[in-house]
Amino acid sequence: MKGVRMKMEQKYNKLVGSSIAGMVYMCKHLVLEPWKQIIKHLKALALDVPVSGCNLGPVHKQDVMKATAILKRKEEYVAILAFDVKVMPEAFELAAESGFTDHINKLKDEMKKQCAADAVFPCTLRILPNRVYHSKDPVVCDVEVLEGIVKVGTPICVCVQSKDSSADVIHALGRISSMKTSNGMQINSASNGVVIKG
Repeated sequence: MKGVRMKMEQKYNKLVGSSIAGMVYMCKHLVLEPWKQIIKHLKALALDVPVSGCNLGPVHKQDVMKATAILKRKEEYVAILAFDVKVMPEAFELAAESGFTDHINKLKDEMKKQCAADAVFPCTLRILPNRVYHSKDPVVCDVEVLEGIVKVGTPICVCVQSKDSSADVIHALGRISSMKTSNGMQINSASNGVVIKG
């Protein structure tokens, strides 16, 4: 059984290449077929993610040691992909001690910050009648949140029915730069039923 496993690992290591500068250090899985699909996906033309190693079975201390060595060279690209396998306690401890876990958490936080500007929380607003104070740039008006959550930075658009009724026309108005409650207090978000003062 061990010989068959080693032959399979050698076969897939040839498939992924053995470059130590790989972006994803290691793929770990219990069975071969999903592993093969993951490698093909990572090697697709659109992604082209270099993988430096593949293995069956649990994540061991040696796997974390190798990934940590790469972490010192190309920290933004190192990861261990482990699917349906156990992470051995000594590997988990070494990952925490060597800063590998902190590195992954730092990358997650950076990605959240980068994506925050692009994240849109859908909402439906109703402009309150006779409460438009400035109709040109910047538009200042009172609105009621009918659905969803509106936040500072949310893009605002208006959907207008076209005359030929084949498709509605969407006009982008900009982004929300600030919001106040009806008593004049600055807020960053509001949900259903809240009236926002312009």
